Amino acid sequence: MPENAASDRARRLLGWFVAGFLLALVAQSYFALQSEDRWAGLLRVGSENPLLPQIEAELGPLHPMGAIGHDGQLSYLIARDPLNRHDTAGRMRELDQAPYRYRRILYSLLAGGFGLLPGGLTLAGLVLWAAIGVGLGAAAVADVGERLSLPAWPVPASLLNLGVLLSAVLLTADALAVGLGLMGLALVGRGRTRMAVLVLVLAGLTKETYLLFAWGAGLWLWLDGKRRSGLAVAVVPTVALAGWSLFAFSTTGDLAPGFHHFVLPGTGIAAAVPVWLASQPVVATFVAGAGLVLIVVGSLVVAALTRDRLLAICCAAWAILGLA
Repeated sequence: MPENAASDRARRLLGWFVAGFLLALVAQSYFALQSEDRWAGLLRVGSENPLLPQIEAELGPLHPMGAIGHDGQLSYLIARDPLNRHDTAGRMRELDQAPYRYRRILYSLLAGGFGLLPGGLTLAGLVLWAAIGVGLGAAAVADVGERLSLPAWPVPASLLNLGVLLSAVLLTADALAVGLGLMGLALVGRGRTRMAVLVLVLAGLTKETYLLFAWGAGLWLWLDGKRRSGLAVAVVPTVALAGWSLFAFSTTGDLAPGFHHFVLPGTGIAAAVPVWLASQPVVATFVAGAGLVLIVVGSLVVAALTRDRLLAICCAAWAILGLA
């Protein structure tokens, strides 16, 4: 690629990264301003969280968001003690499955500066790394679109991914995991396999679900005749996550919670419908179900129609996951 073209491409990708980063910050700021606790309100700490006194000692008095709260509080607690040296896992066991949560380490690890940052800076880290994830995803989609000579609309459309923006607002791992996973796919498509392996390792360590990016890319390389590269892309992130998982499970004292979340496609939806109907109006349940069907069908349609085998494999994999 000529030097000027490479420079122009880098500027375009940087521009999309900044757009995604700023959009996430705007969304986070909006919801923070709606909360009595401002930025700490994004953690959505529950009143039954046994570590509520610790969080309030570090961030100040809070107004709990119901009894259970949401996942941002878990991201924060793990960020403050990523290696479980202070038995955070044991103390929060009543709130959720500690080994299961500690497996998703990277987002919290980075946000808390490997557990070295104080509470306020850890909260800021959770906000910024989630926004960085949205930016990485936008830049990766732009790069994939450029490689496939797609029209310009997929990139701004990706910025309107409500699931990713909601993850950034709720301070969960998905925003960063999506960004890293898409970045890994973009690197694989460009033939930068070694860098892709590293990035896909990070995606898996952020959330295990995003190993699908590594497996899909590995299968694509294998079918393309690049079997050594395909194995590396698929296996190295899997082994890295397995190694960390064994360490996390050994330090938190329980292995079983890591496995009961895996079910056959369709099982999770069937089990969730009665819960939705009990807790939400019928219309809301219908809208949620229709949205999920649309996503799954859309992924299958793209997989069937696209001429790019890498994109087809990954869309098919995510459609199957969407049924779980």
